[in-house]
Amino acid sequence: PPSNRAMNVILDAIADLKAPEQPVPVTNATLTRELTQWGTRASPARTLEPDVLLLGLLAWTRMHGIISLEIEGVFDQVGVDAARLYDQEIKHLITQRTGRPTS
Repeated sequence: PPSNRAMNVILDAIADLKAPEQPVPVTNATLTRELTQWGTRASPARTLEPDVLLLGLLAWTRMHGIISLEIEGVFDQVGVDAARLYDQEIKHLITQRTGRPTS
C-alpha cells in the first residue's frame, strides 16, 4: 500500500543515520515484539532493529500530527509557523537517532 511505501522511506532514512554507540533500547518486551512483527510485515527484505522501527513509527505519527493540526488551522490560532515547527521536529528526530544535535 502507498502508506507502506512512505513508511519505508522514513525507515530507510532513520536506519541510514549513524546511531550512537549505545542506541536507546526499546524497554518494553511486548512493544519490541510488536515492532519486530510489524517490521517483518512492512519490509520483509530487511531486518531493522526495534529502535529504528519505534523511531520510524513515532516520526510518522508526529509528522502527521503537525500536518493535521496545520490543516485544522491550529497553528494560525496560536501564531506558530507550521513549517518551522515541522523542520524542528525533523531535526529533533535526527538528534534522537544520532545522539547529536543538528543545526
